[in-house]
Amino acid sequence: MAAYPSTLPVPTVGGFSDAPVDATVRTPMDAGPARVRKRYTAVPHTVEIQLDLDDDEYTAFKAWFEDPLEADRGASWFWITLAMGNGGPAPYEARFIGPYRAQPKEGGLARWIVRAKLEVRGA
Repeated sequence: MAAYPSTLPVPTVGGFSDAPVDATVRTPMDAGPARVRKRYTAVPHTVEIQLDLDDDEYTAFKAWFEDPLEADRGASWFWITLAMGNGGPAPYEARFIGPYRAQPKEGGLARWIVRAKLEVRGA
């Protein structure tokens, strides 16, 4: 499994939500109560990360994200260290939900703010 480059800064996490997702499926029966069962056992969390990168770091991030050997980077799981509010930074399995967004940081000092949504397992 791929890993987020250790040469890049650890992302900050915002928008973390622990709102439970309905992980059950209900099947109505002809008679009696509905049958209820688990749809899955591990419910992933969605987080939004933000990176504050200089030009070289942004170039390295783009190269990692757009690696031709990992054409499905947005769909494949990778390891990343995140501080999720449960005892400090820890490694998690994550994958991107859609493309990242990058914009120049205000002030024009050759810095970039990169934002992305991740689906995180084991949070």
